[in-house]
Amino acid sequence: MSQAGIISTTGGPVPPDVPTEFVTDDYPEFTTLTAIPALNILNVNGTERPDPLVIPDKDEGIQTWANPDLSNNLGIYLTNRRVDAASITGAGTVDLFTQDLGAVPGVYNFQLYVAAFNASTPSGAAYTIFGSVRTTGAAATVIVTQDIISDEEPALLGADFQIVANLNTLIARATGVLGLTIKFKVLAQYVFVGA
Repeated sequence: MSQAGIISTTGGPVPPDVPTEFVTDDYPEFTTLTAIPALNILNVNGTERPDPLVIPDKDEGIQTWANPDLSNNLGIYLTNRRVDAASITGAGTVDLFTQDLGAVPGVYNFQLYVAAFNASTPSGAAYTIFGSVRTTGAAATVIVTQDIISDEEPALLGADFQIVANLNTLIARATGVLGLTIKFKVLAQYVFVGA
């Protein structure tokens, strides 16, 4: 039997409701962060993390946010982490990142994974750094000495990587080798406990 014609919903199943908005994680700095589909399309993307001082980290390790607010873009990103890269030529130093430690007194525990590569030799190095930094909310101090595991090929034995404190920031700093250009990339993960 044919079912041609208009199908009435009064006697049959009701069409499904389509969500009209998606409220993201709560941020005290904003009155609302909501993604709204446009023509029933919501873009859900893994995104670069926003500024942690504007949208703070959460211990859950993953966050959502509307980018920008009230758009059809829903961003998902990992918290308490960052990826940065830089190159250096010669035996000087280069800062891969500087992280402001904020106004709340407390302690950050960092774990950094670093890869280094020189194309001309070619040679590589890798470092795993475990380090902690205490902040008063105005000044930072590296706690004791960081633990560093280093794997370096002979040409990069003079290279180095460490965390240092300056004012109220943590700096991830690489040291190069005379006569070589080295590319460094770091993945940093951290946890913070404060007052």
